[in-house]
Amino acid sequence: AQSDKWKCSYAKLSLTKILHKTYSLEWKESKGAHEFKKETHFLEQAFESMSKKHIAFLQAQPYFFLATAAADGRVNISPKGFDSLRVLSPTRVTWMNITGSGNETAARIRELPRMTLKFSAFPGPSMTSRLYGTADCLQPGDVGWDNTLACFPDLPAARQIFDLAIDRVETSCGSSVPEMKVISHRAELKWVPFFKKMSDEGLDAYQKKKNTVSIDAKPAGLDKRWW
Repeated sequence: AQSDKWKCSYAKLSLTKILHKTYSLEWKESKGAHEFKKETHFLEQAFESMSKKHIAFLQAQPYFFLATAAADGRVNISPKGFDSLRVLSPTRVTWMNITGSGNETAARIRELPRMTLKFSAFPGPSMTSRLYGTADCLQPGDVGWDNTLACFPDLPAARQIFDLAIDRVETSCGSSVPEMKVISHRAELKWVPFFKKMSDEGLDAYQKKKNTVSIDAKPAGLDKRWW
């Protein structure tokens, strides 16, 4: 039986409407939409879980960053894009990774599962949000992989689905982040076509070459798929 941990039961949130020159977020329950409203600025605050305001904010961002660190070695920070993030509850988020040139996150959480996600507003009013917690990893062949993968867009070379149990949420003004406009998503132009052309055998060879260990020679856990 599929574990409830990987049961993908969530309601998709509609896209956040971002209005310039405004400061805080208002949830409009009747319309099922999110809008920014002129009230108080997002100063530094800490919470045990995400509110509807927090969820609306992170759903509106085109990408985010995640940080991991093992007991020793290098600290890693990775950028993540696509429509890859899902909110499962006020204390739980999950996102899908496609294959890339490294596999640093998976290698680190196998040793120490602490993780931080950071979301910053580039268009619209300034705000930064951080999610702290412990992460787990689901890979092809694991129980629940197929059902959980169905919650995400059909992208080639899906490699992992990470699941973060949140124990702290922080918000800050984010004023040091410059206002910028998203022009295009490079991965959609480069990586998606690259992996769509690749055979299953080619993908296995690529992952064996580039994704089995971290830059600190820590195992990433993909080898269990082949041995």
